[in-house]
Amino acid sequence: MSKPDLFADIECWEFKRAHPEEFASYGCGPGKIGDWLVPDTVYGLSIRDACRIHDWDTRHGSGVSKEHRKLCDVRFKDNMFIIVKAGTDNWFLLRVRLTRCRFYFWMVRSCGKNAYWGERNSEGVIEPEQNETINHIVDETEKELKEIRGRFPKGQDPLSKSLQKSGDCQ
Repeated sequence: MSKPDLFADIECWEFKRAHPEEFASYGCGPGKIGDWLVPDTVYGLSIRDACRIHDWDTRHGSGVSKEHRKLCDVRFKDNMFIIVKAGTDNWFLLRVRLTRCRFYFWMVRSCGKNAYWGERNSEGVIEPEQNETINHIVDETEKELKEIRGRFPKGQDPLSKSLQKSGDCQ
């Protein structure tokens, strides 16, 4: 199985090339015993790349707002779904893996606020109520999604169900 294309800002891929050791250190758990509780796999399939992109987004991404945090989390879910759908042939295993991904997404939405703002505040950033850069990020992401979705027959793109549900999160 070849690695599927995942969503990330171009700066993320540049960071990965410039700092491969640091990027490789990112993963799904919060560190220490949390890495054991939150494995980088969903029933035998590695989702580590989705976790690494999410870690980069929350630490180094260009936005600093509640909306940016939501964008990071939704991108994380979408990337997990892409990996699982590309790497799973069995319909039952697919449903089980996607359920685990939804749980991971729910956990970062429910419990990730302190981690997100903790990273930002360590750099002296105060949580803003509005941020102009989020509009640019959302516009670019929507363009990227539209381009990728255009590669598939109508209604058969791997993100259609995932993206429809992404509006449900807070």
